Amino acid sequence: MKSLWDSHVAVSRVVFDHSEPEQPSDYTTHISQRMRLVKEAPDFLGNPRRFAFNYSLVESVLDTLTPERLVLFLGTHHLNFSSSGLGPPDDNPPPEQNSSPINFPWPELDQKEPIYSTPFSSIDTPPELLEYWGSLTPVPQNLSLPGKNHFIPTDFGLLKPPSNLSDTPSRVSVASKGVSLWFLQDTTFETPHVNMYCSITAANPDSDSVRWIELTVLYAQMVVEVLTPVLYPAAELTYSMGLSATPQGLQLTFSGFSDPNIMTRYIGNTVLKMKDYDALVKVFDIVREKRRDFLENYKYSNLPYRYIYNYIQQVVMERPYWKLEEELAVVNDVNITADDVIQHAVKLFTDASFLCFAHGNINQELAREYTMLVSDTLTPSPSASLLPPSGGYQRQRVTLADPGSYSVTLPTLNPSDKNSAVNVVFQVGPPCSAPGSSAGSPCEEQYVSATAHLGLIDHIIGDQCFYQLRTVEQLGYVVFCFQTANSGITSFQAVVQSQEYNASYVLGEIDKFLEDFEVSTIANFTDETLAASKELYARTLRKKSQTLRDESDRLWGEILSGREQFDYNSQLLGALDSITPESLRKFYRHHMTDPAQYKKLVVGVYGADSPVDLSQDSSYCIDWETTDHSVLEYNANNSNCSQSLTL
Repeated sequence: MKSLWDSHVAVSRVVFDHSEPEQPSDYTTHISQRMRLVKEAPDFLGNPRRFAFNYSLVESVLDTLTPERLVLFLGTHHLNFSSSGLGPPDDNPPPEQNSSPINFPWPELDQKEPIYSTPFSSIDTPPELLEYWGSLTPVPQNLSLPGKNHFIPTDFGLLKPPSNLSDTPSRVSVASKGVSLWFLQDTTFETPHVNMYCSITAANPDSDSVRWIELTVLYAQMVVEVLTPVLYPAAELTYSMGLSATPQGLQLTFSGFSDPNIMTRYIGNTVLKMKDYDALVKVFDIVREKRRDFLENYKYSNLPYRYIYNYIQQVVMERPYWKLEEELAVVNDVNITADDVIQHAVKLFTDASFLCFAHGNINQELAREYTMLVSDTLTPSPSASLLPPSGGYQRQRVTLADPGSYSVTLPTLNPSDKNSAVNVVFQVGPPCSAPGSSAGSPCEEQYVSATAHLGLIDHIIGDQCFYQLRTVEQLGYVVFCFQTANSGITSFQAVVQSQEYNASYVLGEIDKFLEDFEVSTIANFTDETLAASKELYARTLRKKSQTLRDESDRLWGEILSGREQFDYNSQLLGALDSITPESLRKFYRHHMTDPAQYKKLVVGVYGADSPVDLSQDSSYCIDWETTDHSVLEYNANNSNCSQSLTL
């Protein structure tokens, strides 16, 4: 017990003394959430007395951990329970299931929580059920106290920067032609941390196959399931690892203290487990069940505005992207086995290529060492020629080819949800930010200018949108107006969710607000008033990343997209200088209020009591039920409002 305590103290000291600085607002919030009454200030600031081992205190805490003190929270969409000691026995329980002879007395849900009115009840656990739980099999042998934490760093020294250090990422030569490495040693945040990213692209990905991506998802989640107990000691020290599926392969990330011995161990343990197929097979069933639960419960766990923004818009506008039922069909396919996932992973890593980026308190040699540790372990013989950096690492955004209003209308996923929601997207573009569109090209200059205009409009309109649509019109609690950039296409979006009004009415109010704003604000800008707004927006563009991780994410986004424009905000500042009241008026009119010129996508969902069809207000209608991955643009030929939508 004493050794465990000492390990805990060592972890606490490292995290307290060497964690990355937080935003002041986050720091004060965390303090207030954990505030405790202490006798003296040093107690709060880390007085050694709180680290002194006290066996009696530990023993008294352990003595309180009894079944009688258990608070059990059970949540479900349906009161339909299996026989596992938590409910009435099934008619035909599986043979391997341990049925409980005690039926849990499920009460009527006679209370409602105050915010969302979710029904619930609270009861005492029956004594006979506590007695039954106490009689069950003793603690499994593989459940034991943890051993020594081998991830505690000791080297917190900051590397001395070389005289020729660049302030932007640069390529680093590596031995393999199938591996591309970008690197930047940090001199801004001066923190003993490092962030590393690797995009792994299969030699022949079947990107248009939902089965291919679902097998990749299952593999990634199996790896995470196996790694969770292995890397938990490192997680206590704020190390983190991420593994996610992409249409072309996998993305792998590492973050933590830069101590080379510990980071090498952390990365090495991760990639070795990624190839430990025997261990992965053992967790296939539980991972598959988790994935199935996520897909099946999506309709209950997402409000309509998230549904249309995070899901429907992506199905309609991203390539490739698949519908939930398509993904669920793959997960439910009884013919798919753990061996199928493993064979898929083996094929994925065969001749794969790697695009990596290392940033932080790290030098080129360590960056190269970590990268080759990943690539050599996962793909001993990487691709002879590296795939184009952004040739398929990201999804493509479907363009609205012809001016006009495009609409998608459908019911909410949850049939009992009475909310309606509308997401209006004004697509600006142009989509010229693909690889090869170098800075300074005519297309790129046009794109930067459009982004600067839209960013300025977003800065001016944001608060007014919220005030008018939520506070004045009281359409609903959820109101957002914001600028986005997806796969090289910039857009302005408005999202409103309402329980009081249907989607058609909400859409009308959004349109009316945008038209009124043009008359009241955009049309009245003078050189002086616009200069003030431009300066406020310029301050936002000049604002630097607040943490190493934020800056790493920003730089990685430029590398992954293939743009590699690490000074993009500087380009926006240059374009902002050239914006005039007249250019702003023309831009706003062209892209946001003139039906003959704008390219507008309306995604609407209607609640249980307010069915509506938005096609009567649209130039073109998109049938989201038919997702053709060969379609990379919508126009009059493939978006016909004369065809009735399936509602």
